[in-house]
Amino acid sequence: MDGAAFHLIIIGNSRVYYIEGTSFFFNSPPPPSPLLKYDSYIFTFQSLTTVKDLSGIEGILGDNLETLELGECSTLSEVMATETLPKLCNLKKLRLERGQVPACPVAQLLNTIATLPKLTQLELINFDVKPGFDKALAKCTNLRTLLIIPTYVTQLSSTLTYFVWGLTLELLRVTDLFVDQVEGQKGGAGSKKGCGDSIPILKPIVEDGSDSKEGHTTSQVDILALPKLQKVLSTLLPTTKIKILKVPFSATWRQTVSDVPQ
Repeated sequence: MDGAAFHLIIIGNSRVYYIEGTSFFFNSPPPPSPLLKYDSYIFTFQSLTTVKDLSGIEGILGDNLETLELGECSTLSEVMATETLPKLCNLKKLRLERGQVPACPVAQLLNTIATLPKLTQLELINFDVKPGFDKALAKCTNLRTLLIIPTYVTQLSSTLTYFVWGLTLELLRVTDLFVDQVEGQKGGAGSKKGCGDSIPILKPIVEDGSDSKEGHTTSQVDILALPKLQKVLSTLLPTTKIKILKVPFSATWRQTVSDVPQ
C-alpha cells in the first residue's frame, strides 16, 4: 500500500481520513507501518465547507490535491488566491461557496483558476457577480463543467461541455410578484400572472444614442422566461449541454455536479 491515496474530510471540527479503494476510516492519520509510511500519504480530496473561518488555510493544503471544497470564501485571503492556489497544479475539481464581494477576492480567484492546467470542473455556490466577472470567467478555457448558484451570465467560455445555472425558488417567487404588480397596473381581465418560470434581467444602456429621442438614459428591468433563457444559452454555447436548476436557497449548499457528460 506504499503511496496509497488518502482522502481527508473535515466536518465541523472533526477530521476523517480514509484510504482510497478500501473501507478503512480513521479519526487521525494511522501510525507509520512497514506497509504504509506516513511520509507517503497523498491527500487528494479535501473538504472544508463547514469551517466558518478559512483564514490561515494556506498552510494545510497539499500540492497533491485533486478535489478541493471550500465553504466560507468571504474569509479567504488574497494570498490564498494569488500564491497558494496556483501551487495546486493537480486540481481537477474546485468548489467554492459564499463568495461575497469585497471580502472574497473573486477576481483574483478566477484569474488563478484560468491557469490551473488540470482543472476542468468549477462550482461557485452563492457567489456575488460584479462587473468584470464575465470577462474573468471567459478566460477559464480549461473548464469543461461549470455550476453557478446564483448569478447571471453574459459571456462564457466556448470550451465548456456542461453548464448548470442554478436559480433559487425565492428569486422566482419575487419575480412573480413583480410580474403580477406590473400586469396589475396595466389592468384588464387578460392580465398575465407570474407562473414561476421567469427571472429579472437588466436591459443594457444604449451607448450609440440610437434611441436618445425617447429619453432612455438608464437600464430597465426586463423579464426573461426560463425556456427562452435555455434557448439563448444553447445558441451562445451550441456544443454545451445546458441545465437550468431550480432549488430553494436552503438547498443550494447541497448542489453539486454528479452527472458530468462523458
